[in-house]
Amino acid sequence: MKMFRFEPVEPERRTSARRGERGAPLPPRSQSSSMMDEFTGRVIDYAARQLVSGIARATCRLCEDMKKNNPRWIREQIYRIARENRGEITLARAVSELSIKETKVIEVLLHLVHEKACSIEYMDGYLYVFPALKARTDLMVCEYCNSTFNSGAQGSLCSNCGAVLNKASTF
Repeated sequence: MKMFRFEPVEPERRTSARRGERGAPLPPRSQSSSMMDEFTGRVIDYAARQLVSGIARATCRLCEDMKKNNPRWIREQIYRIARENRGEITLARAVSELSIKETKVIEVLLHLVHEKACSIEYMDGYLYVFPALKARTDLMVCEYCNSTFNSGAQGSLCSNCGAVLNKASTF
């Protein structure tokens, strides 16, 4: 087997075709070409920084999109909105505040209804009611005449008829 041996070859000298002289070397680099190299370097640095920041922004957007498609996150946000609205939420409000597809919100809301965490009422559209988030008022209610008294009422007998008072909560 024959081995090849590579010997270094001297590079050809660049020539200036502008002057029409063949074989003549190019003139030494001038001040303007070094400025051009510096400018090119700055442009490349700027482009690299913009590329990195663009990748970072795209990654953030991707993370936000992934988060918005997560049912757990949607559920937490629905609870937050319902808490802010005294335990009630509409589909339109959830979709507009979360800026996600209606089908994703419906899927999570129906899951909450299935878990009995909320119920659906119809009042000029569907209203999802979360009883655990509604404001409660404790009252005392008479068994016989259905009179209501504040929970701090004295005694356990109705002042109107004398029947026993029972504790009740209202929303």
